[in-house]
Amino acid sequence: MIRPAAALGALFALLFLALLFLALAHLPARLVSAFADPRQLRLSGFSGTLLSGGAARVMLATPAGFLHFGRARWDVSPLSLLAFAPRLALHSEWGAQRIDTEVQLSRDRVTLRALDARIDAGLLRAFIPVELAGRLSVVFDEFAVQRDGVGPAAGRLVWQDAAWRAASGVRALGAYAAEVSSAAPGNLEFRVQTLAGPIQVAGTASLAGQRYAVDLEIGLPPGMADPELARALSLIATPRENGYLLRLDGELRR
Repeated sequence: MIRPAAALGALFALLFLALLFLALAHLPARLVSAFADPRQLRLSGFSGTLLSGGAARVMLATPAGFLHFGRARWDVSPLSLLAFAPRLALHSEWGAQRIDTEVQLSRDRVTLRALDARIDAGLLRAFIPVELAGRLSVVFDEFAVQRDGVGPAAGRLVWQDAAWRAASGVRALGAYAAEVSSAAPGNLEFRVQTLAGPIQVAGTASLAGQRYAVDLEIGLPPGMADPELARALSLIATPRENGYLLRLDGELRR
């Protein structure tokens, strides 16, 4: 038998939650800036509410500086707030760039699920000193970022219409893919292969915390002579018969 005091307590709890959700549903979206660390995330041009709103401009900090994600829109699941682990559907766009995902936030971890992104390969120049062109397709079932690094993760990267912007013009490279997995939290493994194009690339790369390693074989077809490409590759790779061996290891810039 339910005691009257217990029933009354449950009723007050439900009324409190109802009032809380009602208040959150009407709070302005600009309050997001009160929770965001401006050293990591910058937003401006707010619209809508805290639970269903957007920002006209979003920038995310990376080791190489801020990346622009353009206009963003989010919808928060009210029930996820009960577990103090907000979950929201997120969409952003900037020109031809599109990102759709579900974001789960916790005290020391951000998890992206059902990530589907289309971005300009030129954004990679924020991480590597090479002018690249083409379209990057990023599809992940899950991708987590934690204090000690990234992972777990499971997904695929595809670089389509790949090209390198050389001093004398654009060099078409083909299409390439990398299967991404994580053997342990904080560790990422990349298995790289060529999908199309004259330059054959195969091998692996890894990221463990801030440490990275690359081991790739780059094959050039017989008779392919491009002095500018050869000079660029020789700066980072070891020449071998009909190609290059690229082996790198180091630490990401903080």
